[in-house]
Formats: sequence, structure tokens, C-alpha cells
Amino acid sequence: MGVGSHQLVVRDSAGAESLTQSVTVPGPLTVGQESFTDDADTMSYRVSFGISGGTPPYEANVGTVTDGKYTSGPVPSEQSIEVEITDSVGCTASKEFTHKVTPPCNLPCDGQSRWSAYRLWLQPPIDNAAYKGYKPQNQPIVFRFNGEELELPEASKILGIPNSELNNDFTGAIGTAIKRLNEAVNKALIAKFGQLGKNRLVFSYKPAVSDPYAVLWIEYFVCETFNLEFDFTFAKPSPTFSLTMRYTKEPTVAGASFDGAVVINKKQDNKETRVPAFGSSERNQCTGSEYKKL
Repeated sequence: MGVGSHQLVVRDSAGAESLTQSVTVPGPLTVGQESFTDDADTMSYRVSFGISGGTPPYEANVGTVTDGKYTSGPVPSEQSIEVEITDSVGCTASKEFTHKVTPPCNLPCDGQSRWSAYRLWLQPPIDNAAYKGYKPQNQPIVFRFNGEELELPEASKILGIPNSELNNDFTGAIGTAIKRLNEAVNKALIAKFGQLGKNRLVFSYKPAVSDPYAVLWIEYFVCETFNLEFDFTFAKPSPTFSLTMRYTKEPTVAGASFDGAVVINKKQDNKETRVPAFGSSERNQCTGSEYKKL
């Protein structure tokens, strides 16, 4: 007899019939599509689903059933729970559930970060234009993060590179200096913010044939600001330049937004040359998404 309402009459061999009886055959007891509710604070979840078919009322081996809806108690993340539903006539349906709770993300800017290219303060030597007299000044690198000054070592200790290394292995020499810079910045941010400062602002050197010139890559969280600057001199082989290099995402004096490199020529009345950052990509470090080109 199929699912649904049926009219039954019993007839004996003499042709006598009983009164008509109504019989309802219920559908099979079924567990509906589950949904999960996370509690990131306790790293646990609850599972819920609707129940259909069978003959109400329903009972569960764990959790509660109210008006045909099942809800479990809290279950630790990634642990399983097996739920068995029993109807009033003893029919059963069961299913096992496992769910992973996403940990809370305490990164700034909801985890959204940007990776951009900035003109490098030095460019590879070309032909006979070898470096002579490159020297970062014996003054601390100026570093502001979200408007607050943080202490960094002297530029000469972090960015100092012998001329011979610049001329013979520019990529290796610059890569090593930028690694020192990144380590110094990371140390300063951890000192300020604890583990929340780790890799909050990242400097790297990844030269590619497609680059229009040598670039410094910086990754930062999109709602934060930074400013890093230092003085240096160099010649290739002459004249000698005396410059201030600034990498910044701070607004200009006029209040306009700017994200890029600023070169200040001290021998030309502090003339500024601004080079906006380019080649930007973004990712979300809370969700673990891939970089997407802007």
C-alpha cells in the first residue's frame, strides 16, 4: 500500500462488507538537510535539521526535537555526532554529522591586505655606471605606523651595502638588505602589538623580467597607514646625489591620499619626485583567499 490516505473495506466469502475505514500510510521517516550554527568563542557547533515522515511525535537519542525540528547541543569543532530519530511507532532514521568551526580572525581590516610594487631606492648598475660611494646615513630610519613613531636602527646598519656587492651581485645584495629591513620592521611591530604585529607590514624583493625598473614589494592591511624614510648618498660614478627616500601610505600635507614612493633631492632645494605604487593585488588573510589583481 502506497504512502497516503486509503479507504478500506473488508469483504467475507459470502459478500458481506464491513464499514469503510480510513487508513493513512505515512511517508518514510526522513532526516532533512542539516544546517550548522558556529560558536567561535568556544570552537563548537550545533547541528539542526527538519524531520518528516513517520508518525509523530519524534524523539532523539541526543539533543532536542521541537515541532518537528531537531537541534543538537554544542559539539566540539571537527568532532562527530550521530543522531538517531525515533517516531511514535518505533521507526528510526539516523545520520552522522561532522563540522569544522572557523576560528575567530583578529587581524586588522577584517584581514584584507594589499601587495604593491614601489620604486626601489637604488637601480641596478648599467654598463660603465658602476656604484661609487653608496652610503645610507648614520641616522635611525624614520618609521611611523598608523601615525605613531616606532623606533628602528640606523639606516647604515640595515641598508648599508658595499659598492662591490652592488656592482657584482645587485640582486643578492639588495635582497639581503631588504630582508634586514623587513626583520627590523617586524621586530618593532611585535614589540608594539605582540603577536598581532607579526607580518603586519612586509617588505620583500622579488625581481621579475616584466618589472619596468627595480621595485620594492610592500604588503600592508588596507585600513592602516605607514611611512618609512631614510637619507642616503651615492654616485655612479659622478655626480654625487644626496637623497631622502620615503615609502608611504600617509596623506599628503594637503590631505590628498597617496600610496607610493617619494624621492627628495636635497641638492635641488628638496625637490620631490612622487612615484605611485603599482601592480597591486589584494587577498584576505582571514579567509585565506588567493591574491586578486586590482
